[in-house]
Amino acid sequence: MYGITETTIHVTHHTLNPTTHHTPNTPSPIGQPLPHLTTHLLDTHLQPTPPDTPGELYITGPTLARNYHNNPTLTATHFIANPYGPPGTRLYRTGDLAHQHPTTHQLHYHHRTDNQIQLHGYRIELGEIENTLTTHPHITHAAATLHHDHHHNKHLIAYTTISRSVHRAADVMEQQVEEWRAVYDSLYGDRAATSLSEDFVGWDSSYDQRPIPLPEMREWLATTVDRITALGPRDVLEIGVGTGLLLSRLAPDCASYWGTDVSASAIAALDQRVARDPALGAGDGRVTLECRPAHDFSTLPEGRFDTVVINSVVQYFPNVDYLTDVITHAMAALKPGGKLFIGDVRNLRLLRCFATAVALTQAPAGTTPGSLRAAVDNAIRLERELLVDPEYFTTLTSAVPSIGAVDIRVKRGTARNELTRHRYDVVLSKSPVTPLATDRAPHLRWGEDIHTVDDLRDALAGRLRPRALRVTGIPNTRLTGELTALQRIDTGADPDDARHHLTAAAPTAGHDGSETDPDTGMAAEPDPEALHRLAEAHGYDLALRWGSDEGCLDGVFTTAGAPTLDLAAPTSSTPRRPASAYANEPGLAHATGAVVASLRSYLSERLPAHMVPSAVIALDRMPLTANGKLDRAALPRPTSPRSPRDDRRPHRWRHGCVPSSVRCSESPR
Repeated sequence: MYGITETTIHVTHHTLNPTTHHTPNTPSPIGQPLPHLTTHLLDTHLQPTPPDTPGELYITGPTLARNYHNNPTLTATHFIANPYGPPGTRLYRTGDLAHQHPTTHQLHYHHRTDNQIQLHGYRIELGEIENTLTTHPHITHAAATLHHDHHHNKHLIAYTTISRSVHRAADVMEQQVEEWRAVYDSLYGDRAATSLSEDFVGWDSSYDQRPIPLPEMREWLATTVDRITALGPRDVLEIGVGTGLLLSRLAPDCASYWGTDVSASAIAALDQRVARDPALGAGDGRVTLECRPAHDFSTLPEGRFDTVVINSVVQYFPNVDYLTDVITHAMAALKPGGKLFIGDVRNLRLLRCFATAVALTQAPAGTTPGSLRAAVDNAIRLERELLVDPEYFTTLTSAVPSIGAVDIRVKRGTARNELTRHRYDVVLSKSPVTPLATDRAPHLRWGEDIHTVDDLRDALAGRLRPRALRVTGIPNTRLTGELTALQRIDTGADPDDARHHLTAAAPTAGHDGSETDPDTGMAAEPDPEALHRLAEAHGYDLALRWGSDEGCLDGVFTTAGAPTLDLAAPTSSTPRRPASAYANEPGLAHATGAVVASLRSYLSERLPAHMVPSAVIALDRMPLTANGKLDRAALPRPTSPRSPRDDRRPHRWRHGCVPSSVRCSESPR
């Protein structure tokens, strides 16, 4: 039976038998009209269409309804005068496209001609859902569609754009800080028995959601401690002390160590551990712990510390202005000549590269290029962590005049994971300092002045041993696979082909500063960590920072014991950009998530249950055709949502949020 509510349910009937076979993706037979009804197949001019030619199905008869209750506009578009019947009779415009078989005269259903769909036996006007959504005070545009998942199940999905005013609300920043506070309290409240010296629970890879191998985490911790120890810390303030991974290694050699954290559970658990540890003074007052958010310096002494540490915390700041405020206060807390260490900063310039690698790793076989790009775009749009362009730190002296030197370096380590590929450390020195000027040091360009590691070795070991040597354009072999995969996706390659570049055998690092090809055994490209060993073998320290090209690094070799480096970029002739240009806005994702989460109850109060979408997806803008109309085919496919409690990045669990393709509000399971 084929039927619609407007004709008191049934319209046509068709007999099925065990031998009946229907070819998928072809018009479905719906038979002939019931005796008391008449059907017409008409074109856009209300003229009959020939047999076997599709036309819109119109119906008339005594069981046809009179109108839509209290909706004259919709009535006028669907109930029209009948040009083929007695005066006063009407035709109902179904919006269904069908044709009549030329010999059997059976009707065959094609599809809808408008935005009406059928789901679970209900005919649903998508326009009614869209209109209801746009009555919400924070929704600017809305679209609804029927989605078919890979199991061929149907789901009603809504898409919205959200007013920018909600993102500028004064309480958004406070809400985000409180959200992370709740997450940390929940996390640390159950971990009081964990060892103080080694707590890597929840440090999971964003690529495959598996724990990062313990040797890699130990290397990450060791290189971080080495970098801070090289600053000569004696009086330390650590913001975001967490479970005490750094405190347990640094505090024994310090005169004083203050640690703060937004989580009361973290501070309480850590305080108990410190009190039992003789190496930390066991209550002799050397270690001071306080619960406070990162921006609260209200009772901390100014000019008290020679080292301030903010490690693996910046990504949870609400925005770059919050970061600037924290840096300003941290510099004030330093003694003259003190150092602010900001560790594990996520690189904004590599966000698309990273999001593409994660999407490729997790995408099922057969994913189309368009679907993958849409997933990456939405992951970037809804990123809930703060990512910062390294150039931001080189511009800080105008906002924080007490900064005397800026030293930006990529993470050290032999491991190939997201920590070494996509993160960097920054040391800001408080004036007065006498930095080593490197802009006038001898300059070698990789690929022009030198081409191999042997060329570099000769430059370091030559008779004219330079006090400092700059080498620019060094290939960043850590990112070769991901950048190649990104380039392949951007040029329309099949994701399965692009994924191969992520999983191809990686060369192994040689001790001479090069990578060794696994097939030939010959030296290939320079490995970042092996370059450090090469420098040490010739009595140099090496500072590696991001180059102007994402696939390259710039290095500065300085003789061991040289003064403080200032690796800030030269003053640009272009106007300085606002701080917001150097970072993303995770507050947008938080504010968007709050609005989306409220929409289900909002719609449930105004629509029947069968018209409430199973998911709502927030977009920056609606995709449009060349004619300016909604391009429904370009709407991104939905994926399951994640919350901060579910998402994990490679840090102590608090430092994680895998970028989700879309932010949804789903039906309760």
